[in-house]
Amino acid sequence: MCTACGRSGHEASSYFKVVEYPEWWEDRSRNKSTSRGPVSAPTGRGRGFPPRANITQIPAANSAAAISTLPLNEADLQGLSGLSDEQWRIVQRVESHNNPLNRLSGKTIDTMKDLGHAKYFLGLEIARSPEGFYLCQRKYAIDIVTEAGLLGCKPAGSPIDQNHGLALPDGPVLSNPVAYRRLVGRLVYLASTRPDLSYVIHVLSQFMQKPKEAQWQAALKVVRYLKGTLGKGILLHANSPLHLKGWCDSDYAGCPLTRKSLTGWFVQFGESPISWKTKKQKTTSSSSAEAEYRAMATICRELRCLKSLLFELGIDHQAPISLFSDSQAALHISSNLVFHERTKHIEIDCHVVRDYIVDGIVKASHVDTTDQLADILTKALGQREFDVFLHKLGIQNLHAPT
Repeated sequence: MCTACGRSGHEASSYFKVVEYPEWWEDRSRNKSTSRGPVSAPTGRGRGFPPRANITQIPAANSAAAISTLPLNEADLQGLSGLSDEQWRIVQRVESHNNPLNRLSGKTIDTMKDLGHAKYFLGLEIARSPEGFYLCQRKYAIDIVTEAGLLGCKPAGSPIDQNHGLALPDGPVLSNPVAYRRLVGRLVYLASTRPDLSYVIHVLSQFMQKPKEAQWQAALKVVRYLKGTLGKGILLHANSPLHLKGWCDSDYAGCPLTRKSLTGWFVQFGESPISWKTKKQKTTSSSSAEAEYRAMATICRELRCLKSLLFELGIDHQAPISLFSDSQAALHISSNLVFHERTKHIEIDCHVVRDYIVDGIVKASHVDTTDQLADILTKALGQREFDVFLHKLGIQNLHAPT
């Protein structure tokens, strides 16, 4: 009989395989799902694998809960973490066994305890009020600044210089690249509630193999920026329309090394930010219109996934999703078949934008560059422009300055 889980024989052996070798559990789960035949996946996640959520879907789920005034408890967050009921019970057993009080009494917990409303989960701090949910990672940001030894430094006004030139820096290679990799890795997780860090993290994460001194100083400037914005996060409004809005932009040939363009998108559910990303395009675009069109195709797929996620949460989004772009040429390509004769060099999968428009899933509209919310995700802006876009994105700081 196992003292940790209360099982015997093969069950105890499987229990310790899950705890010590989590990759064994993944392989076992996949083999079981595929051996039973295809699993229905209404959201299009693929055949043979059960639906699985991740940390990036937590803002969307919190926004839906805030609007519908549903209580979000730890059981809901367990589902978002991707753990099955059996996996979650095993984790609870391990935590119960590691508790010295339970070991002295010989007790183990077989069921998950209801801890009430979620307040802290995987570094995410959740505050609730009649106005909605507020998500931030203040404690996690303080740990980053403390580890870097910059808790008493002067805060920086922006995370990155406007003309940084980090892709082609001068100077020696960093003698200790491990510290750089650890810092950038921690910043990646911080971007779960900080859209203002998306671009700078994208830039810094490209030099993980051989970072140079200039890139290390740029990473430290991000830490100094965090020093003055420790409590910043996103507010998911309770009184908000049930409507998705997407903003997409691109930086044509933004990478000086490969001359590939950058794609940035920002998605709102009503007035609440729920999804954002900065990513380099896979192929080199021949024109700025092609780069913008690729950005539209990328966000269309993201909007389709979010619409399916909302349907699973009980929200049927029937109205066309609003999509905003500041490129008139890309909008003409997406709405006019004649332009397709002159854009044969663009991959066929990019023309999914027109299919979504014809099917009524997406409604594309033009927006001025000064009102393009995704602009902050594709390029380094000046201090004044950066502050203006922070206000437009809905990034707030509910904590008193330190």
